[in-house]
Amino acid sequence: MKKEEVAREIGLKAENYFASLLNKVGIKHNQFKKEWYDFIVNDEYKVEVKSCMLTVKTNRRSLNSFRPGRFDFTREENRELQFKEDIWVAFILRHDDEFILLGFTRARNLKKRRCIPITYLRKLKIVKFKDWISMINRK
Repeated sequence: MKKEEVAREIGLKAENYFASLLNKVGIKHNQFKKEWYDFIVNDEYKVEVKSCMLTVKTNRRSLNSFRPGRFDFTREENRELQFKEDIWVAFILRHDDEFILLGFTRARNLKKRRCIPITYLRKLKIVKFKDWISMINRK
């Protein structure tokens, strides 16, 4: 399997994980496969799900050469649309086949950056899942 196909398969697993979290708390959502965002939540909020590995091997010769993972917003046109509409971005961390939802931010906070290192999320002060659910259910 090609690298892009593997990445897409892992991305779909992360999206399914996010959908399972929404199902657990009874939040209405629709999932999209070929859009510049992944979900519409509560018929109103667009959400892009981004996932990355905890660590990535950087040097094949050494057993200990790892760097923290980063979230890759590959398509520039998608970043532009996400920024313009200031949609929610959900960050999911992956280690092997385990997933953890780290939190959410608005797309404008990312300033159209292509790569967001895990360590950068601390600067963003991401919103926790429970708090995000409260925010989108206020209406």
